[in-house]
Amino acid sequence: MREVFPQTTSVKSNIVWDIPLNYQKLEKCFGTLVELKHKNPNYTAFAPLKLNISDNSLAQALENLSKFKNEEISQFRITEDILDIFREEGEFLIPGELIKLMIQLAEIDKGDEIYCPYDSVAKFALEIIKKGGHPYLEILGNIPLIYLLNILNEVDIQVSYSHPLNAPTQNESLEPKQHKLTICISPPGVKYNETFISQQSSRPFKSWIDRDVYALEHLLARTKNRAIILLNSTLLLSEKAQEFRESLVERKIVETVISLPSGIIPYVISQFSIVVFNKSKKNDNIRFVDGANDLFSVRENHQPKLVEWQSLYKVSRSDADEFIVIDVSKEKVLENKSSLEVAQYIYSSKEKKVQQLLSTKITTPLEKVANIVSPLSNTHIRNNSSNKIKAKEITIDQFPDYGYLSPPTKEVETINYKQNQHFLRPYDIVIVTKGSVGKVGIVSPNVPPIGEGGWVVNQSYFILRAGQEISAISLYMYLISEVGQTAISRLVSKATRPLIRLGELKELPILLPTTQESQDIEKTFNRMVKINCLTRKLAEKQQELHKKHWSI
Repeated sequence: MREVFPQTTSVKSNIVWDIPLNYQKLEKCFGTLVELKHKNPNYTAFAPLKLNISDNSLAQALENLSKFKNEEISQFRITEDILDIFREEGEFLIPGELIKLMIQLAEIDKGDEIYCPYDSVAKFALEIIKKGGHPYLEILGNIPLIYLLNILNEVDIQVSYSHPLNAPTQNESLEPKQHKLTICISPPGVKYNETFISQQSSRPFKSWIDRDVYALEHLLARTKNRAIILLNSTLLLSEKAQEFRESLVERKIVETVISLPSGIIPYVISQFSIVVFNKSKKNDNIRFVDGANDLFSVRENHQPKLVEWQSLYKVSRSDADEFIVIDVSKEKVLENKSSLEVAQYIYSSKEKKVQQLLSTKITTPLEKVANIVSPLSNTHIRNNSSNKIKAKEITIDQFPDYGYLSPPTKEVETINYKQNQHFLRPYDIVIVTKGSVGKVGIVSPNVPPIGEGGWVVNQSYFILRAGQEISAISLYMYLISEVGQTAISRLVSKATRPLIRLGELKELPILLPTTQESQDIEKTFNRMVKINCLTRKLAEKQQELHKKHWSI
């Protein structure tokens, strides 16, 4: 039998204070907490504010602090520094501009109750109050900061100290409580009770993305009308979540997807997007908005900042430039593996030209013209330790702008495995699929033979072995061309780290040259190789001349 959790009540109305509190003193005191903490990290009176303590102890600590520190504060405000001090381990530092954008997208009416799970430092809650809404928090621990916010701001934030997934607040029918609106981040990597979740879901849990799918399902189940959720972008494009996305698109509840600049949340490497779900109306089209466009953000100290979030909101609600906003039909999204990644639908002017060019030509998927060979996994190598041999591994340093890959110097251990497909052969093409994605190189005909001392690649590369339909040199020249590189860039995932998935690479459109065109291409390639060799020799000569005078 499931445990019944107590109903949420008003924190403010249920606190009984044993001592009178002077609001002005408290405001002055609270405004200087950060200063005190920085000056003396061991200041004992500060410690109770971070702990799960009783109301009376908290009141006593505040009163002690107000007597201890009485400097005049020109204007009281709850600063980011204060919020950071109180945040839980793992709490996301969501920028204020992003919170304001999400709240604007929610279209809050005065008096609306808004569900804000995981809002442990009440950053969403405070902005919602400014809009006339009533935030309802569901957070994991009894965090005294919520008490302080209610007292010092004279507000009434409703809070339930329960787990939004494992132990959600229930209504009188013992069902999870529903709300008109939901605004939150669906935090990736949060630890859930997998046994409990498995009992609640028909979906088998095999990876972290299954937990994230369930978390989103649960948030939507708690929502009556609209949900504005900050999501890990991997969920929007991963093959593992395709079936779940199909159900969202089929139900017509996805209204808008807004991509965000990489690194928008400090100290978090995941890529995020805002997704607006609307359960109160059917959405035959999904609006995709390029919020990562430079028009809306700047970089300050290597950190992106949404300086034009109001403009981004207006663009998301208007018929703007198709290079920033586009409406895509439900049917087209379903045809595209139900991908909800903005980059799949919005093209730059250069990408648009390439798309138009390819649409007028006959193209063939890469998998039809080349054998795509994956590198040998480290697991295979470890499990065959008695069969290890030495090899040379290609690194990014071996990729010239034009011409053959230079000989590798990095020595690694590998094994003889099956037909040794993982060893590089003459005229093999190597493409980088993680990190410096899209870089392409071709192997010299003078590559060492397969086996001991041969060349291999690591997990960041794929090997392309051209078939009968196109020569290796023609395929290489196409892949490094402007058209080829632009087509490749369309495959790059904007998730946690840039990468090209094998499934996407297989579908890369290839233009097949005629016999005459192939001959011309090979002549051009040979000229480029000669120029590259000459350039390298001239650079070596230049280095020799440089060392001729005053060298050490």
